[in-house]
Amino acid sequence: MSEAGNSGPESLETGKAGAYRVLARKYRPSNFSELIGQEPMVRTLTNAFANGRIAQAWMLTGVRGVGKTTTARILARALNYKTAIVDQPSVDLSTPGEHCQAIMEGRHVDVIEMDAASHTGIDDIRDIIDRV
Repeated sequence: MSEAGNSGPESLETGKAGAYRVLARKYRPSNFSELIGQEPMVRTLTNAFANGRIAQAWMLTGVRGVGKTTTARILARALNYKTAIVDQPSVDLSTPGEHCQAIMEGRHVDVIEMDAASHTGIDDIRDIIDRV
């Protein structure tokens, strides 16, 4: 069958069966410079890192699809950035660090991702505290 006629999941990404990913996830920004429409927030975070004034918590708000999860994952990468040369928070994520892939895939053991729209009760907060 020709490539144009191939309609299986293998044609949508890498050519491997079972490797299908939603396009929004495939092309999700992986560093601050790739975030579109978030320049003020990126500037705020960049200044915080540059001045060594990193807050204990960040609240990301907005309607669905504005990039809260993407921003949170990039922020987690920046805070946990570690390479052979760098072992401190950094906004320069040009070289993937040891933890970057796991954080961007939402499977890093030290990064807890919580959907606040679905987890609004005190029991949800207690559960997070217990897991820490």
